[in-house]
Amino acid sequence: MKRLFRYLGRLYPARWRQRYGGEFDALLEDATPKPRDAFDILWGAFKMQMTTGTFAGITLACALTGLLASLAISLTMPATYRSHATMRATPERIVVDLDSMFRDGCTPLGGGTWSCAVEETPAVQRAISESVTKLTQEILSSNSLAAIIQQNNLYPQERAKPLDELAGNMRKNIVVTPFPAEYPANRRPAIVVFFNYPDAHVAQQVTTELMTRLIDENIRQDAMDEHRRARHPQVDGGLNSRSRMRIEPVAFGTLPARPDGPNRATIAGAGLFAGLLAGLTLAIVIRSRRRKTV
Repeated sequence: MKRLFRYLGRLYPARWRQRYGGEFDALLEDATPKPRDAFDILWGAFKMQMTTGTFAGITLACALTGLLASLAISLTMPATYRSHATMRATPERIVVDLDSMFRDGCTPLGGGTWSCAVEETPAVQRAISESVTKLTQEILSSNSLAAIIQQNNLYPQERAKPLDELAGNMRKNIVVTPFPAEYPANRRPAIVVFFNYPDAHVAQQVTTELMTRLIDENIRQDAMDEHRRARHPQVDGGLNSRSRMRIEPVAFGTLPARPDGPNRATIAGAGLFAGLLAGLTLAIVIRSRRRKTV
């Protein structure tokens, strides 16, 4: 801690260090510095650089201020863990009274109904993606997420807020991706669900629940389509088949071993850059004013 304070003391102008540097070091040896003292030293150096410092000193003071401020902000942000679950979406054609010569590659479902595989062409993948988007809208509705929040006691420190607001905040931490590009094409799962939460075990539990709800919603919509078809068979124009998508779990929610965020290095880099930019601007302004006064 004292070493850090000595580095902060070097931010003061050279004239001040020549005159008071020895006293400053002696004070550090006799005192027990506290974190708040670091802010006082930094603020004092900043103010003195603004009035008497050089171009480089002003720039350095602002850059370090930005760096320390961003680090302080990042430390107040809780760590979050990202869990993910993967699913396989298989397109299939449900055929009634299939002719025997076309039954290769089909599985009997009973009652004269057959499930036939469909080749996953780009057009079929686009259709799957569109279907997944519709399913996602259902499972990420405010009512659905509010039920998950209550069942899993999520966001306990924010439960004073309306459930709709909490559901909106939760929705920002959920990603449902059809055919994610980061997986090899020959081993690519059709759907991946991601969820971020400050507790790794809760993130795993909720991710699995989101996956289950998506599968259940797909089954529910298939049942609704079948019911509509039974009531209005004329919609098919007499065809004896229909398209369907079967979703099956490949891997349940993972237990993340390390936090996914916040990225404190990125935050610190952004703070350093912002402080440097502000310091250069301020140094140019102060130097131009000094020239005018001279």
